[in-house]
Amino acid sequence: MIMTTLQESGPSKSLRQPAFGVGTLAVVAGLIAAFAVPAIADDYWLSSIIIPMVIMGLAGIGLNLLMGYTGLVSIGSAAFMSIGAFSTYNLLLRAPFLPLPAVLIIAGLIAAIAGVIFGLPSLRIKGFYLGASTLGAQFFFEWLFTNFSWFSNDSQSLTISAPRLQILDYDLQSATGRYYLVMATTALLIALAFAIVSKAASAANGWRSATWMSPPRSSASALRAASCCPSA
Repeated sequence: MIMTTLQESGPSKSLRQPAFGVGTLAVVAGLIAAFAVPAIADDYWLSSIIIPMVIMGLAGIGLNLLMGYTGLVSIGSAAFMSIGAFSTYNLLLRAPFLPLPAVLIIAGLIAAIAGVIFGLPSLRIKGFYLGASTLGAQFFFEWLFTNFSWFSNDSQSLTISAPRLQILDYDLQSATGRYYLVMATTALLIALAFAIVSKAASAANGWRSATWMSPPRSSASALRAASCCPSA
């Protein structure tokens, strides 16, 4: 009788997942905390600690996609970050008519093209040899930016300072403005990374959802699923 009653009544409402899960609440709490940071942190903390920390975290997300999800080893990620940085600097300096969002997108595409150029030949090698090839990219771009002063606007110390950052009429030159710019960029790229992982997981394995804390580490299949190299 008890079994019949349970079958007829169906699953208990208390066992159903809430409309807003823990992940959604965590995202909302994170956004609130992110907007509250400039109210409690001074310019030194924003410029010297928090902004570099967020940028390094963004680099970690890229490494997690590459090494954690696809299982590929990369030691040259800093080189591609430098490509994006120098590209942004030169676009702001030499093409001041471009709006800042367009500059960031173009610089990201330039870094992506460089990654494809060095990444495609590396798809046929694995393990230690793949790490060695990406380390070669690190040394090459370090040599390139050091020996060709055009990239640093003929700066002898290779120290560059970005021109004034501005979106429409909003000045981002202050520490608070740069913080919001970095946080907005990071949030967009995190959303893009989750979309890539979810799409790749659904295409490769038919999963309902993906978590990149415990991803599959099959390089070839993961790359094909992510559409990085359809012919791999």
